[in-house]
Amino acid sequence: MKVRRIIHFLKNNYFVWIALVAYIALKCVVNPQPVLTFGKNGVQLGFFNFKESPPQPTTLNPIVEVNPIWKMSAYQINLEGGASLSPLSMDRQGVLHLMGTDHLGRDVMAGFICGMEIAIILGLLVSVGTGLLCLLMGSMSAYFDRFPFRISVIEMILWIAMSIACIVLFSWSLIGATNIGLWIIFFFICFVTLWLTGKYTYKKKYILPLGGFNRRFQEVFQPLPDLVILLVLMAVFNQIGFWGLVILLIFLRLPSGAWFIQGRAQQIVVEPHIDQAKAMAIPGHYIIIRHMVPLLMPFVRIFMSLTAARAVLSESALSFLGLGPTGEWMSWGTMIRIGLANFAIWWVAFFPIIGLVAITLIFRIGKK
Repeated sequence: MKVRRIIHFLKNNYFVWIALVAYIALKCVVNPQPVLTFGKNGVQLGFFNFKESPPQPTTLNPIVEVNPIWKMSAYQINLEGGASLSPLSMDRQGVLHLMGTDHLGRDVMAGFICGMEIAIILGLLVSVGTGLLCLLMGSMSAYFDRFPFRISVIEMILWIAMSIACIVLFSWSLIGATNIGLWIIFFFICFVTLWLTGKYTYKKKYILPLGGFNRRFQEVFQPLPDLVILLVLMAVFNQIGFWGLVILLIFLRLPSGAWFIQGRAQQIVVEPHIDQAKAMAIPGHYIIIRHMVPLLMPFVRIFMSLTAARAVLSESALSFLGLGPTGEWMSWGTMIRIGLANFAIWWVAFFPIIGLVAITLIFRIGKK
């Protein structure tokens, strides 16, 4: 059964796997590091090194190395006869540049692959994070809208305090002042505290308004375009890091995603098997995980595909404007900005534009 589910998942997302296979093939052609290194101290893969400067020697005392066809970095400057070369040209050292070079002699194909790395990493992180949170918020809101969740005064105070603490941690995360470990500790403390207070407190006469939370959440952010919010937050948090950008893009997609999943979950929660499970005194979390989540997964996958495409476009827009953590990296938005600033080297912008359109279509078609 599990094998069939895996095969079914691969068939439904084959466009995404094609993009990953194409990326791995391109990394075997142009890479600042060996594609694969076997050493006495372990194995090193030359993937997802989009921040690598000119090629660095490996520290593994290699026994076997699998080198790419062209060992070059997207940040490697060559002003001695290698600047502003058109596609399919050779520099004075006899190195072929399939996509040409920019005004500083940096290889456009290496930059193109570097931009693809950033797009794939960002798109997958944002889509997976958004999908999981939307699934959690949407299913819980629909379930507790029909079966209200009652709390005591102490629990209400704890919910308010933890919400404020979560907002503070979110702000710190945008500037890189927190890490994933701090978030894990925070949620663990919240879970244990709420579990203990829920188990040993009585007189639960207040209803936690989870059912209408997603709707209010969406109404706040729906009138504002994502790019406007991004520009404002970039101005406020001028030290935002890569993980801060990922968290911010997830946060911007949560309102519409949680409301979308909640709408589908509200159709499931009124099914007879949910009533039967509730009548058998099955815990609410088990009903959500076992009986609601599997039926919501097709809708979550659709929203994840759209979110990945939206994240790639948002990152490219920010780097095109020179904002955000990727503005200084060789991302597609940065290359488009360089190419449009000087039409004599049009190929610097042409290939990233084609790649941006292609990967956006792949993510959108992948939902089918």
